[in-house]
Amino acid sequence: MSPDKKIKTALTSFFFVFAASVCAQEFSVSTAPISLAQEKTIKIGDIVITAEIKGTPSAYETYDIHSPFDGRIDEVMAELFDKVDKKTVLGRMVTKDMAAILDTANAADPESKKDIVKRWKGTFDYYSITPEEPGIVTNVYIKPRTYVNKGDRLFTVAKRMQIIATNTEPIYSDLSIGMKSSMFYVKDDAVTVDLTLKNFVPFKNKNRFYRLWLEVDELKERIKVGELFGGTLKIGESHDTKLLPKDEVLLYNGKRYVIMEVKTGLISENEVEILSPTMNYIRPELVETKEPPKKPLKKIREVKKDGKNKARE
Repeated sequence: MSPDKKIKTALTSFFFVFAASVCAQEFSVSTAPISLAQEKTIKIGDIVITAEIKGTPSAYETYDIHSPFDGRIDEVMAELFDKVDKKTVLGRMVTKDMAAILDTANAADPESKKDIVKRWKGTFDYYSITPEEPGIVTNVYIKPRTYVNKGDRLFTVAKRMQIIATNTEPIYSDLSIGMKSSMFYVKDDAVTVDLTLKNFVPFKNKNRFYRLWLEVDELKERIKVGELFGGTLKIGESHDTKLLPKDEVLLYNGKRYVIMEVKTGLISENEVEILSPTMNYIRPELVETKEPPKKPLKKIREVKKDGKNKARE
């Protein structure tokens, strides 16, 4: 037998020994043999991988704004989930004494009110409540014309926001920190956010599905805690790359193989010099096998107490 025929026979015999069954659209080694089908050529193209995700926003790195003195809230300007900065006035308040003077002026007739305002002009001192750091208002604890004590919480502001999400379709590629995502508010898709993947954990009992922690890149209005957001996670992309159908790749011991044509150099009786792979490959194909017929159960003789035998399956 010529060396070339030996190589072809050995290659065919080797891959018939491979046992394969379909797993995630790849041939993985199992108990069903495979055969070699027609020759094909690897194509060159682009691939973009994304995954549909959904989740809910949550606040972190929050801080509270407290009342600086005993007094009364005169006006509340900030609303829940407003975006604020250091110059934003969240509300105004006055001391308890000043609140009493304002109440007296408001209760008086117009002429008396003018006199009171004139007398106390320059004394009215409204205190503006402002944030320490930019963020999103996640809690408002006060209402207008309510009295507060020094140290009472007035607002909570989140310096950073994240969306805790899950993928709604399987992810076959590896995830990595820093992947980008775009999501939208399900009730109003005009509200969109860009995010960065900060952490992920696979589900134990759900293969290819993950818990995802995505940080909001830029804080925006109306990112509501607990509301549903949907969108996509960008897994990756490649351009002008070699591509194969997934079901034409062999999966064996966690590794992937392709039966490719190679350019050869020197050939001896027992060895072949491999120079380089080509763009041609052979597509593997499952071989259907019939299950062997089940053997009938043997009859077992059973002895009763009365000494008579009875056959049972």
